[in-house]
Amino acid sequence: MFKYNPEDATSCLPEGEATMAVVKAEDKVSRAGNDMVVITFDAYVGERKGRVTEYVVNPTTLYKLKQIAKALGPKALGEFDKGEFDPNTHVGETLRAVLAIDSQDGFDDKNVVKKYLAAGDAAPAPKPVDANAADCPF
Repeated sequence: MFKYNPEDATSCLPEGEATMAVVKAEDKVSRAGNDMVVITFDAYVGERKGRVTEYVVNPTTLYKLKQIAKALGPKALGEFDKGEFDPNTHVGETLRAVLAIDSQDGFDDKNVVKKYLAAGDAAPAPKPVDANAADCPF
């Protein structure tokens, strides 16, 4: 039997700061019938990559869209202030956020955004995994 650390049996990234890249945004309707945008991010913490999904429902969680725009920078925030912010036009752009782990009874743990960090701190590009490195996991 091979040796392992049971704490490694999670698909979650560790809590703390992460670089997140916008992957896509989809317009949907919430269960309550409100307009909603579902934004998917690739999140990077060190060498690890995960997926984080943000649900922005109009008007109850519209503040999240403003935080995302602010984290993307002045251009995106200007678009938000004009009522013209479309996350799909920012696919591939990165921002910084603080991740937390949401533990729900009966469900797997998942990463959630605790807060978005305002632009200004340059968000480093995700570091590619070197498959030839001695500590590469695969």
